Amino acid sequence: MDEGEGYAYPLMGKELVIGGEGKTFKKSSNEEWLLNNRACPISKMEIAELVCTPNVLLLENIMVWSSKNYHGPFRYSDQEVLTQMEEDKLVWLLDSMQSSDSSARMRAAEVLRALTKFRKSHRIYLGEYTRFIETMLNALLQKEETKNSYEEDLYLTMLHVAMHEPNRNALGESNTLVLSLMNGLEPEKIEVIRNTCLSGLSMLASMDSNHEKLGGLGLVKWFLNILKRREDDIMTKNAVRGLLHLCETKTNVERFIKEGGVKVFADHISSGKLLLVNNMLSMLVVITKSAKDSVIWRKANGIKLMASVLRNRECALKVKACCIHILENLCLMDPESLRPIREDTELRACISQLGLCKNMSIQTKALHIIHMMYN
Repeated sequence: MDEGEGYAYPLMGKELVIGGEGKTFKKSSNEEWLLNNRACPISKMEIAELVCTPNVLLLENIMVWSSKNYHGPFRYSDQEVLTQMEEDKLVWLLDSMQSSDSSARMRAAEVLRALTKFRKSHRIYLGEYTRFIETMLNALLQKEETKNSYEEDLYLTMLHVAMHEPNRNALGESNTLVLSLMNGLEPEKIEVIRNTCLSGLSMLASMDSNHEKLGGLGLVKWFLNILKRREDDIMTKNAVRGLLHLCETKTNVERFIKEGGVKVFADHISSGKLLLVNNMLSMLVVITKSAKDSVIWRKANGIKLMASVLRNRECALKVKACCIHILENLCLMDPESLRPIREDTELRACISQLGLCKNMSIQTKALHIIHMMYN
């Protein structure tokens, strides 16, 4: 059994108090007992003092352990307002992050990670606290002996704060923070830090107000580099979603094209793995509405790629809808695309079959392509 497991699971999320004899109980159970009893439920000795004190240290230890080891369905209170004591505690923890005592800094980082994981009120408060970003960035510059563990706590705390959507604008406004998260994507970083930083950047990219700034800082290129390196499925998913958000802005679409994004997507789609193909194709639907970008897609063997996706029996209807939309865009924006479509017998058969589809949008686009091929 891992250290902490014996007491962490039964007590997670409970309000813990210390009774008059120094023993710890669940608050609700202790109060119920004391309604009809004046003796300790364990020792049976009479209790001189009925006031119970919160066991903050034990609860913190449980939360720290749980934040690193427990991954099941669970949540603490969703209250959005902190007590004054809780606010003071958070400020004290942030001050401790700047302590000259290395152990104090590391303990504060552990507790902040746990509090922000389980308590929405703490995420809201820290997102609005003016010194939060500065404190986190200064802490990342500290050279701790156990650097990976310390960095992991800091990056996860920032990720937890970003989980509260209104915080993302303020976080995205800090160039230094964004660049720090990008630095966390470097291949030499451990996997958990890289995944955490990528998730955080993908969250920041989901906000319209952050699109231009993040694109200007080079995030489009960073996301594409993740795809080029063929990272694991989770990182691939976050990178594609981040690109999908960023490319809602025209300038980021231009950056995507300039950085070779079309070829990167083509390579991923041609690999045969259907993971997130629909998201990639959704982006290509937008991109191929431009005549210039349609030519780039055709020259990247995009037509053959669409044909191979359409022939895949596991291909979902929404994926087919994107493919047929892209082919229609190509025919409209780049007339030279008509010849290879016309010459591919199997592709023509697929398009003709989709012309009989019950989905009216797919049927209309397929029939339009057929009309353009022969007129």
